[in-house]
Amino acid sequence: MDFNPWVTPIADQLQVGISHVMDYIRSETYKYVYSRHVAARGPPPPKLNDKTQKISRQRQKS
Repeated sequence: MDFNPWVTPIADQLQVGISHVMDYIRSETYKYVYSRHVAARGPPPPKLNDKTQKISRQRQKS
């Protein structure tokens, strides 16, 4: 979820606990935000080129 602007509120709820994430996803606020996103059909957030992840994945495979 790092660097993804669409999930900031979900990440905030995750800091409080998993049950809060589920409550947020079921809320009218989330439904409203999600429906606006779907209606706008905007592009997904840009993918950041994080080379540190690739290095750690290569080390795990070895």
